[in-house]
Amino acid sequence: MEIDDTIDVDESVVVDLNPTRLQTLCEHFRKRKLIWIIILIILIVAIIAIPTIIVTVNKGKREKTSTIQVTTVETITKEISTATAVHILTTTTEETVHITPATTTVKAGLTTTTTNPAQITTATTEKSVHITATTEKAGYMATTTNSAQITTTAEKTEQTTTEKPAPMTTATAERIITNELLTTTTNEELISSVIINEETKWKQSATTVAGGRGQGSGLNQLDRPRGIYVDEDNESIYIADSMNHRIVRWKFDADKGEVVAGGTEPIDELKLPTDVILDKEKTSLIICDQRNKRVIRWSLQNSQDKEILISDIFCWGLAMDNDGNLYISDYIKHEIKRWQQGDKEATIVVGDHGQGNLLNQLNEPKYIFVDGNHSIYVADYANNRVMKWMKDATEGILVAPREASDGNFNSLSQPIGVIVDHVSNIYVASESSPQITRWSPGAIDGVPVVGEKQLGSELTQLNYPYDLSFDRHGNLYVVDSYNHRIQKFVIDRD
Repeated sequence: MEIDDTIDVDESVVVDLNPTRLQTLCEHFRKRKLIWIIILIILIVAIIAIPTIIVTVNKGKREKTSTIQVTTVETITKEISTATAVHILTTTTEETVHITPATTTVKAGLTTTTTNPAQITTATTEKSVHITATTEKAGYMATTTNSAQITTTAEKTEQTTTEKPAPMTTATAERIITNELLTTTTNEELISSVIINEETKWKQSATTVAGGRGQGSGLNQLDRPRGIYVDEDNESIYIADSMNHRIVRWKFDADKGEVVAGGTEPIDELKLPTDVILDKEKTSLIICDQRNKRVIRWSLQNSQDKEILISDIFCWGLAMDNDGNLYISDYIKHEIKRWQQGDKEATIVVGDHGQGNLLNQLNEPKYIFVDGNHSIYVADYANNRVMKWMKDATEGILVAPREASDGNFNSLSQPIGVIVDHVSNIYVASESSPQITRWSPGAIDGVPVVGEKQLGSELTQLNYPYDLSFDRHGNLYVVDSYNHRIQKFVIDRD
């Protein structure tokens, strides 16, 4: 029997198919396993790499050179007052800011730090309000003719660039806007936090701040004081203690004073001083040494350091403007002189027409006041009036008393002391009246503000008031000469 060993085509396919499928399946699973391993590795790498990349990118961005536009808005709020000019100044300043590594912070100051040590040069153009005005005795500045609050916005655009040239992109640029309210106080100019005007009132019972222990020459006494200067920076009052022939410095709240000029033998070292002020630097006294017919500078650091500024002058009152120019009233020659540093002689600025009652004349001028516009207010004693002379004017303006509608003048007799507030109200001390009166612009009558109709020695009374002064808080100081004391009338805020 023959055996047929040929294989059917179908059988051959079946036999050969199984090993091929198994092999294919294994190969398939091997490939899948490899893919999963690759995916897992990619995931692990991604988990590690992505934060690293983010940190690196951020660090790179911070290290990139950048140009930062910083806009700072400063709002300056100032209380402005009296018969002074308001000067708007434009100034350009350049400041260099050294940057240390860390974050970036910009303030009005200006403080800047970045991650790269660098040097930033900032060019700033700003508008600032400069208010000029002083009072020769009060230490406050008078400004504008109306009581007002002026708000000035100064915008500063500052370009800050590091050492590398590449500009910063929008995504990384920072804009910081800072708003600040600033209140300015300076020694030379308006320092008052109180606006004094026609509505201002004072407590009627005064506080005695110097003297008040009877007439005498003790350190706790005064003898017919006349002129004063209130120095709030050093918390002192300088007093021309006339009949004691000395200048006394009386600290606030002290029970006695300190002799800073005169008061020693020979008696003609100072003789009947009638007024005293400090120079602009507040290092020396300027004294009206009346009976010695001179104006003298007296150093506060060295009593031996003295200088005669003006001789042959019968001075009564002193004033200094905000430029440091000195003004002196000569009550015998009936004129006001101005002395500037370096001058050999003083210049006549008021009353160069002899004694008289015309608008270009004076008659025994006493104390004076100079405002921020360099207008001079004069207590024209023997003419029974107060005159205002504007800078470079050829004649004065009658400001008290004013003419009534019937052509008559309200009485003002023998004015001695005069000061002016923030809105051009005039305050007058008269030798013939124990009251201080206020004369408002346009008003016909003077209004009593302190003192009683009858002279006396009570705290509500005065006896021959002489010089006047305001402090920064609006308190009124009066030289109560024949009571041998200095009185402080506190502003009434009620």
